[in-house]
Amino acid sequence: MARRRNSCSGGTAGHGLTSADHASVPVTRVPDAPLRTGKGPSELTPLSASFLDHSAPGGWRCEKFNLKRQKFRAQRPPDREFPEIVYSAGHYAYMAPDLTQHPELRRRILFVLSGEPSGTLTATAALNRIYRGFDWTPKDHEPFPSAANNEPRWHKRTTTQYSRMVREGLAHPSPHQHWSLTPTGLGITSTEDDALGLERARRARMWEELRAKGGPTEVRPQLVNELGFHSGQRGIYADKTRTVSVVSPAGIALTFLHTGTSYDDELTETGVVYHFPQTKDKPRDRSEIEAARAAFTFGMPVFVNTTAERGTKTVYRGYIEDFSDDLKALLVTFTNDELLPNSAVEDPFSTTDDSLNGAAQALRATRPNQKRFAFAVLARYKERCAVCPTAVPGLVQAAHLVPKKNKGSDDARNGLAICANHHLALDRGYWGINPQTLAIEVSRKGPGASQLGITVQTLHHLPARPHKNALEQAWRTWQGHALNT
Repeated sequence: MARRRNSCSGGTAGHGLTSADHASVPVTRVPDAPLRTGKGPSELTPLSASFLDHSAPGGWRCEKFNLKRQKFRAQRPPDREFPEIVYSAGHYAYMAPDLTQHPELRRRILFVLSGEPSGTLTATAALNRIYRGFDWTPKDHEPFPSAANNEPRWHKRTTTQYSRMVREGLAHPSPHQHWSLTPTGLGITSTEDDALGLERARRARMWEELRAKGGPTEVRPQLVNELGFHSGQRGIYADKTRTVSVVSPAGIALTFLHTGTSYDDELTETGVVYHFPQTKDKPRDRSEIEAARAAFTFGMPVFVNTTAERGTKTVYRGYIEDFSDDLKALLVTFTNDELLPNSAVEDPFSTTDDSLNGAAQALRATRPNQKRFAFAVLARYKERCAVCPTAVPGLVQAAHLVPKKNKGSDDARNGLAICANHHLALDRGYWGINPQTLAIEVSRKGPGASQLGITVQTLHHLPARPHKNALEQAWRTWQGHALNT
């Protein structure tokens, strides 16, 4: 099956590799390890040997690709970052890069500039929004080798990508350090908006067809596959033939497979906390996570495919309401309606559900989700106990400061991330929080801090604070507890 291909190319001119350059792509030999191959930005087929160009939607360029000799050699300009190529059982496969790749950098520039009402941002403002709005790898933060003043790689490479967009007519030159898109660049985003609308309509038709054929509960697995909800064994399925684009290079997640066996996903009738895939196939994991991120970013309806009785399937429809890289998880809320967008501004705080009104109350009524509070609390405070070193996933819980029995609200600012032991101790009145100093206080008639395993004195170390009103009401209740009177 060995085939020889002397050259391959892709992408735009001007960024190819020449024989004058002298660095090799690292090749790792993996004896007979199974590798997934395919066509896409994070995958490489053994026969097509087609790379993505580092310059734009196109491809890396290579001069030699010799499967017969089991060697791959590419020449590159200095300071150019290459992904690792892994050889295994007669196949070469592209491994996930340590750096955010240029097609993704382009997507981020398009996303930020097309969303600016004025159409123009200073280069500094644009770079700041791009940096704050997206996730970056550790290597992205390293200094670029040839840059002055220790300029980080993400900054240098994003600026370089904008220059390439200028050369391709997608962005205006920036002599005064202002970034803006040309009509052609804006046309790309308009085209993508149209494509997203068509994809939403397609998903709506799929859902209606499933219901018309007896779904969505306890349906034949074959029907789920026939209607296009899922294919193969992937945990996060994206129909890449339909949804891969410049703004979603990994596609847009369509369906999440929930088996209840591989991960500790928390499924209820109102939603699911779905944990990111963590398998040996890291490139595929990353691709699936990015497809899920795209569904969250674009507010695309998604489906959760679960195992039901007698080998049947039940499919839920919903939206990704929250997405947390820190928790390595996302929150899907089940609903047959449209999902109201989350506001970037926090809602006015209320300690109890009774005093909620207007948009906040409507939001809870139309989007009930038993897991929303826990997800929001753990995302706010990180999955680590606030008063001891416990940081084991599954052992850290979301505790209400003003408890539900007192009609405490499900606002994350009325919560605290603490381990199961300290959650129980808090509920029993063994300890409380001084709202003025954030000091941890133990009850006068109960065990001491050391007996309780409390190892901190205050909450000042937390990345965020509970709301003062919640702390004050909880403090008043604690002071009146039998252990303190």
